[in-house]
Amino acid sequence: MMDADGVVVDFTTPALVFLAQVGKPKCYEDVHQWDVFEGDREWEDAFKESFASKPGYCYNLKPLPGAIDFVRAAREKYDIAIVTTPYDVPYWYDERKDWLVDVLGIPRSAITFTHHKQYIDGDVFVDDKVENVVKWHEHWNKKRVTRLPIIMDQPWNRVELPTGVVRAVDFEGLSKRLEEFGLPRVF
Repeated sequence: MMDADGVVVDFTTPALVFLAQVGKPKCYEDVHQWDVFEGDREWEDAFKESFASKPGYCYNLKPLPGAIDFVRAAREKYDIAIVTTPYDVPYWYDERKDWLVDVLGIPRSAITFTHHKQYIDGDVFVDDKVENVVKWHEHWNKKRVTRLPIIMDQPWNRVELPTGVVRAVDFEGLSKRLEEFGLPRVF
């Protein structure tokens, strides 16, 4: 199972475009917190109002490089599920589902919106937020179930990872991590 934003979808670049337009320019590689707004609710609220709450915003987000090829190839070998945290703006749920179905071919029944990803069962979990992956890993570790927690590399998650959590720097690296775990390579 995979997260959407920061793994297969580029949420960050449009947020950076907004920040540049309001005089707070920042490069992608300079985003060192998972929250691109760094906790500044005033700027995030303005972003939601100006960009994210408009019809078509979520549906028109771009895939991250390699995401489409990876997911399409992975779907031939695995049951792929998307577990994503909802963004609190109009149209988000429907547009995110439509994007995942139309762009990646994910069945609607394999899309879950939740703030509690640690409770979703799967053999593999790929996310860009360290906290989510660590919680998932700890939850399933307590049950003595072998799972593969993977951080998809982004500038905001370049920290030392706990034992048992691995990093994939790109989709080729993700395919390699699956193989190391004893699963078939995607490509």
